Amino acid sequence: MKKRRTTLFAGGVLALLLTAGMYGSAHAATQGTLAAETEIGIQGWPTDCRTGPASNGSYATCGQSNGGHYRATVICEDWFGQVVWRSAPNWVSSGYSIVYCPPETSRIHYGIESRGY
Repeated sequence: MKKRRTTLFAGGVLALLLTAGMYGSAHAATQGTLAAETEIGIQGWPTDCRTGPASNGSYATCGQSNGGHYRATVICEDWFGQVVWRSAPNWVSSGYSIVYCPPETSRIHYGIESRGY
């Protein structure tokens, strides 16, 4: 019985310490983010993005890059049912990104991939 109480007590103390540690780090991260925004600015994610079919592939474009990048993606299937995922080789911050399916495959889905840097 004594072991069980000690284990429960230790678990409770550990939970309190972890909670306090998480709050402290979250608070510090928030302050750091605000300072970075006001001093040097931070990069965001692309917005107003569109994607669509292009020949046997897909295209992607975004109206505002906001400092982020994007690229077109396509999922292709060959005659035997093998699925192939393709992404445009380069991340772009303006204009069109285009990717095509490999030979002897056909497009089954298309989309866009984005990142905030």
